Amino acid sequence: MDGRLIDHQVVSADLAAPAVSRVKVIADLNLGERRLPQDGRTSFVVHGRQVDVRVATSPTVCGESAVLRILDRSAVPLDLDTLGLSADIVGLLRRAARTAHGLFLITGPTGSGKTTTLYSLLQTFTGSGKKVLSVEDPVEYHFEHVSQTQVAPQLGLTFAAALRSFLRQDPDVILVGEIRDPETAAVAVQAAMTGHFVLASVHANDSLAVLPRLQDMGVEPYQLAAGFRGAVAQRLVRRLCPRCAAPGPPTEAERQFIAALGETPPAEFIHPVAVSTATVGLPGSTPHR
Repeated sequence: MDGRLIDHQVVSADLAAPAVSRVKVIADLNLGERRLPQDGRTSFVVHGRQVDVRVATSPTVCGESAVLRILDRSAVPLDLDTLGLSADIVGLLRRAARTAHGLFLITGPTGSGKTTTLYSLLQTFTGSGKKVLSVEDPVEYHFEHVSQTQVAPQLGLTFAAALRSFLRQDPDVILVGEIRDPETAAVAVQAAMTGHFVLASVHANDSLAVLPRLQDMGVEPYQLAAGFRGAVAQRLVRRLCPRCAAPGPPTEAERQFIAALGETPPAEFIHPVAVSTATVGLPGSTPHR
């Protein structure tokens, strides 16, 4: 939770296999396949809100491991103005969305909100009269104004294959969930150079490392010079829960940090409260942070 691994409850090991089997049934996975990783999804309604769950299983030496990723669309409004980005960055993203063609990338570590930022950019095309296509793995949220494609490598439907088909469907905007391999990078750059605006995510340490990363994938410098429009790197920052944060005197480290900024440390700081495992993950509850 918020980037930290927290022990919620310890139960008997005898419950592990039945629990994983139940999760696999709900996610429509192959119950008899325990040797290979599997991915699936399910959804349910909590207090009138639709919640999507991505399920991933993986074999380990002690049995199967199951991870459930909860996606509550109502908890994160897909709007650039509400993501917590600075005004300068929001202005940069809006200018990028008005670009007629080219490649614009979002980078950051896994779980840093890249897809949320990309989806918020897609919202800016609503009512614009532009045809928007996307290829993703997985399709996390559905949009009425976007034709979304889920990759299926086992059927030969990869990012690169989907991108090639998109070029014959007269799109204005193309969203690529992630540029992972040289083939996808080559087709994405080709699309950006032939009159399409391509939005994508890529794994790199920061925005300056995006270009060397694409070159490592085989993209030529002259192609980047012609088609690359910009890149944004992002991270998630923990925020204090407004309901359970407690005031207290600043620590010595906080005093030194404020003093280094040339400011006078305040008499009180707001500090996080230790997480209570009794309240983590309960349906309908708000986890403490």
